[in-house]
Amino acid sequence: SSNTIHCYDSVLQNAKAEEVSGTKAVYGLVQSKSGADVYWYGMNLEGKPVIGDLTKGTVIVNEMEGLGTDYVAGVSPNQTFYLADTQNLWKVIDGKAYKAFRFAANGYLLSEVYGIKVVDEREVLLLVKMDGELTFLHMKEVDEPLEKQEIVIAFATQHLALNKSIARFNRQNDKYYISVMLPEEGEEEEAFRRRVQREISAGKGPDILGHDMVINFMSYVENGYLECVDEVFSEPSLYLKAALEDAKLN
Repeated sequence: SSNTIHCYDSVLQNAKAEEVSGTKAVYGLVQSKSGADVYWYGMNLEGKPVIGDLTKGTVIVNEMEGLGTDYVAGVSPNQTFYLADTQNLWKVIDGKAYKAFRFAANGYLLSEVYGIKVVDEREVLLLVKMDGELTFLHMKEVDEPLEKQEIVIAFATQHLALNKSIARFNRQNDKYYISVMLPEEGEEEEAFRRRVQREISAGKGPDILGHDMVINFMSYVENGYLECVDEVFSEPSLYLKAALEDAKLN
């Protein structure tokens, strides 16, 4: 409760109460195995994450930057700590926390992190809410991560529903990674379209143009900027007829 840890014996008799000084709140307790040190984690008076060793009465991690105030922590059998909020998975090495995996940047859009179990130094289990659903993540560190080919798609405006589909695709596909190109801060949509068209004419720019990027279809076709994709629609009944008609030229 708050900054006090209440300890009980095997018959639930209150054995002692430990006050953790300089702490605003204790979130939970973790132990790698029976007989090992017991650790507590929570938030210090400045609202930053803090981890302490209840057995030794020492603080292990303090004044950490970048981690959300709402997080979970776990420890491996060899006393390696992992912390997780909705944005990142952190690994503690020599008292300092490093980003082990960026959730949002890799398409894992988490809204809640409920629990964590550290199997060993390279394997972590997480129970989260992702894309509005309860999800179990099994994360394992590998020596050689998969190299994915990046596909850039340009849009004049942000499309939130499509972003979720892209995030799901990026998680599941082991060959390609889609990134979205949008106007820079303060850049008008029309100026962005002209900039992208100049880049395309120079053999650069995005791989795919979003529906709001092309105003004059014919000029793009005449300059060889667009490719016919009729063969993609092997089963037209799966698509809205109006959507297909709107994208047809001649």
